[in-house]
Amino acid sequence: MKNVERILVLASAALLLISPKVFSKELKVGVVDIQKIYAAYDKAKKSLADLQAEKDKKQEEYNKKAAELRKLNDEYNANKDKMKDAQKKELLAKIRDAKRDLDSFKKQSDEYLVAKNQDMTRERLQEVIEAAKAYAAENGFDIVVGANTMIYFAQPLDISDAVIKKINGK
Repeated sequence: MKNVERILVLASAALLLISPKVFSKELKVGVVDIQKIYAAYDKAKKSLADLQAEKDKKQEEYNKKAAELRKLNDEYNANKDKMKDAQKKELLAKIRDAKRDLDSFKKQSDEYLVAKNQDMTRERLQEVIEAAKAYAAENGFDIVVGANTMIYFAQPLDISDAVIKKINGK
């Protein structure tokens, strides 16, 4: 189904590009590379850096919890022959709780970071699209299409660099 939609979009774009004489005026067409704009978008870079900093904090916290678990395991292995059954049970319960805590922390951290990355990416992509729309409107473009939907386009049609300047305020 997606292929059919893509073919229809490409065919429509090609029809519009090939026969502009059907219209009362020449169409002004632009092409944007959304991935290129996103990669050059300063706010997206900062968001990714902030996310990486959060990931590093979570990793540091995970490493501390893992070290605590290793310490408990080492204590158990070093002293299990000297310990009474009640002491063994108590230490094994602590180990089990620490392992459960570590696993839970890892799962929650991963889910949080994935969700935050998805939200941030969605927001920044929407900003990129809005910047492309604004640039197109300000500069009299009739049609702007994504570079990834085009098989070929002449380089002068690419307005990605201009959109990058606009979105970064340069």
